[in-house]
Amino acid sequence: MKKEELIEKKAYKYAELIIKSSTAAGADHPSSALSLAHIIAGILTLKKFNASNPFDRKTNDALILSEGHAVPVLYSAWAVEGMNYSENGIPKKLTPEIVETLRDLNSPIEGHPVPQSHLPNGKIVKLPFPSATGALGQGLSIMAGVALADRFDKLQRNHFVICGDSEFREGQIDEALRFINTYKLPITLFLNLNEWGQSSKTKDLIKHNYKKELLAKDWNVIEIKGHNPKEIVKVLSKDYKKPTAILAHTIKGWGIKKLQEGNWHGKVLSKEDAEKALKEIPKTDLQIPNYNPKIKLDEYPKLKLNLPEPNFPSEMSARKGYAYALKELGKDKNVIVFDAEVSNSTMTELFKEKYPERYVECAIAEQNMMGVASGLASQGKIVFVNTFARFLETCFTQWNISMQSRIPLHVVGSHTGLGPHSDGPSQMALADVAYALAMPDLVVLSPSDAVSAYYLTQECAKHNGPTYQRNYRPDMPAVYKPGEQFKIGGSKVLTQGDDLTIIAHGYMVHVALEIAREVKNLDIKVIDVYSLNPLDGETILRESENTTIITLEDNYFGGLGSKIAELVAGKRNLKQVYIKKWPKSSRKITEMLDYCEIGKKEVLRIIYNK
Repeated sequence: MKKEELIEKKAYKYAELIIKSSTAAGADHPSSALSLAHIIAGILTLKKFNASNPFDRKTNDALILSEGHAVPVLYSAWAVEGMNYSENGIPKKLTPEIVETLRDLNSPIEGHPVPQSHLPNGKIVKLPFPSATGALGQGLSIMAGVALADRFDKLQRNHFVICGDSEFREGQIDEALRFINTYKLPITLFLNLNEWGQSSKTKDLIKHNYKKELLAKDWNVIEIKGHNPKEIVKVLSKDYKKPTAILAHTIKGWGIKKLQEGNWHGKVLSKEDAEKALKEIPKTDLQIPNYNPKIKLDEYPKLKLNLPEPNFPSEMSARKGYAYALKELGKDKNVIVFDAEVSNSTMTELFKEKYPERYVECAIAEQNMMGVASGLASQGKIVFVNTFARFLETCFTQWNISMQSRIPLHVVGSHTGLGPHSDGPSQMALADVAYALAMPDLVVLSPSDAVSAYYLTQECAKHNGPTYQRNYRPDMPAVYKPGEQFKIGGSKVLTQGDDLTIIAHGYMVHVALEIAREVKNLDIKVIDVYSLNPLDGETILRESENTTIITLEDNYFGGLGSKIAELVAGKRNLKQVYIKKWPKSSRKITEMLDYCEIGKKEVLRIIYNK
C-alpha cells in the first residue's frame, strides 16, 4: 500500500473514533481534532513511533499537541496504531473502546493531554505526553526543553509541535520562537491553519502574518495543504536540522459536512447527527495491530552527592547560600540551571561560571523559561529555574501546567517579601506564598539564613516532585551553624518560652528573634517553619501548647498563618501578622516592615494589647 493511501485510510479511521468518542463524552472539540487527522496520520506513519513502548526516547520521535483541545485525534490515532500505555507500571492497550470513554471520571484519557492521571480506584495511568497542554501557547516552549534534553543526552530524533493558528497569537509563542532559533533547536512546527478561533474566524482577530513573522525570526517556512497526503509525505520525507514551520492549510471539521457549517468550536454532534456523520466517513480495511507490551518507564535521576559543610561569613543572604549549594550540586551532570537574565541577582552566575554548558539563559522571557525548563525536567534532568519571585507571577499558568504534569521541576524565587524595599511593590513577591500553598503536592521552602538555604537546596534536588524555594535578598546574621540537619516537612525551635509562641519563616525569623530578645517580661518561643508545605504540624502543636501563637510573615494573606490556622483550629489562640496593604518604596527595610504593619512595632502592639 502506498504511503499516501495509508495516510488517507488512517485519517478516515481516526475521524470515525473522533466522532464516536466526542459524542459519547457529550463535550469536546471534534472539529479541531478532525482538522489534524492527516497531519497526525502522516507523522505516525512516516516517522519513528514505537507503539509497543511509546515512552522510549531512543525509538520514538517527540510530539507535542500544543492545541491540547484537539487531543481526541491523538487518542484515536494511538488506538488505530495499537499503542500501549501504562497503568501502575503494567502495559495496557489503548483500544477504540477505551477511546470512547473519553472524559469519564474513571477513564484513563482526559479532555486535554495529561501525562499522568490518578483514577478513583487508586490506579496511576501514564500516557506518552511529555507534559500537559491545553493552556494555549505552551507547547513550543515545552518542546524546546525536550530538544535540549536530547542534545544533552546526544539523542538524534525529530521534534514535532502542533499549534493552532489562533493560539499562535499567544505572547509565549513569540518568546519560544526566538529562543529556539537562538539555540538552533531542530524543531518542526506544524501550524494548523483551519482559520477558526474559539469565537470567530482568525482573520477577524488581531492581524497576524504567520509567514512574515516566522521568516523574520529566521525560521524555515513551508506551506502545504493539510489534507493532501502527497504534500504531507513530501514535507515529512526529510528531517529538518533547522527550526522549520509548516503552514498547513486545513479544514475545521474535515470529513463531516455539518461540522463545517458555522462555528462548531467546543461543540459535539448529537447522537442522531453523529450516526449521520459516521455514514459520511468511508469504511476502511485497516486492522489494528497487536504489539507485544514492552513498557519501560524511566525513573527520574537520584542526586548522588551530599554537600560539604559550608564556610560562610557571619552575615550572608539566603540567595547566596542557595547559589553556593547550586555550584556544588553542579558536580552531578544531571543538574541544569535556568535563569532569565538576572543571574547576577539570583546569584546563579556562580553555577554559570563553573558549568556554562549546563546553564540556560532565557533573557527576560519567564513564561518561555518555565515551559522550557519543565520540558527539560520531563526528560529526566534535575532542573532549577530561577528569577525574582515577583516575576514568577508572570508565569503562574506555565508553572501550574508543570505541576499538573507531575514534573519534578525546582522553582526558586529570589528577592522575596519586602527585601526589595527601595524598589517598591512592583518588585516585591507578596502573593507567591499563597499561590504556592494552594497547589497540591508542591513542596514550599522558605530558608531563614544562608546555611538553611544551602542545605534545603540539596533537599530540593533529592526530591522526586516539584519544589519551590523562596530566597530573600539582604545579608543577615547566621541562624544556624554548618552541619545543621534540615528536611522537607521540618521546622526548628530557636528559643524556649512558655508565655508566647512566634512562628515565622524566611526573613521574618530574624524579626521574631529580635522581638524575643527585647521582650524581657515574657518568655517567647520562636519556631522557624522553614518548610511551609508539608508543615511540621506535630512540632508546632507540641511546642505551642498552652500558649498564644503569633504567625509572622512578609507576604499577603493565605500563607503560613492560614496553614497554622487550619492546623490549630479550636486548639490555640492565634493571631496572624501578614501584609494587608500595598507597600511603597522605602530606604530602610525596617521602615517598610513598620509601614506594612508586620514589623517589631506591630507585634509588640499585639503582645501588649495596645
